[in-house]
Amino acid sequence: MSNTNFPRFVLLLSLLGFSLTLSSQANKQVSILYNTKLVLAEVSPEGKVLRIIDDTADDLKGYVLKTQDYTAVPKDETKPVVVDKVLNNKYIYADIDPTLIYFEKNGAILSDKAIESLESTIKYLKADPSLRLLVQTLDVHAASPLNKNRVSAVNTYLKIRGIGDENTVYEPLKGETNLDEVKIQYIKK
Repeated sequence: MSNTNFPRFVLLLSLLGFSLTLSSQANKQVSILYNTKLVLAEVSPEGKVLRIIDDTADDLKGYVLKTQDYTAVPKDETKPVVVDKVLNNKYIYADIDPTLIYFEKNGAILSDKAIESLESTIKYLKADPSLRLLVQTLDVHAASPLNKNRVSAVNTYLKIRGIGDENTVYEPLKGETNLDEVKIQYIKK
């Protein structure tokens, strides 16, 4: 048995296993959607984007990515906002000023200021359990996909903070302009 290669074979397998373990823990180059654009990026094993290698990744060559056109109609400051559908007679409003959640143009991500406004909304709801929220958007198309995403961002944040769907009512309003905001009014149950 002294002339066998068993110790060398075990050593070779150990080194091979160790190198495979190290290489599986290395950063990977993958194609990802980054800010709605397909890019080639270096990603850590934890999923953190370390750097963008190439912003012209061609993994989807031959495919057409279609996106919703969220361009807003230019706002005419001299013209008053006209609302086609007003359902105000359905609700009993609380004596609290409405909260406006502002979004970046064509965006649906909550800013720090929007989160502060939602936190004050949550305080009102927790202080008075008889309150509900009337969440309204104004758009030329009533319930546009962009406004649905904005309302979803607001509702998701409220859910995270313990406010359920039963406490909110969504009302898309149709008008002559698109507003980059979600209006929250306080109504009685």
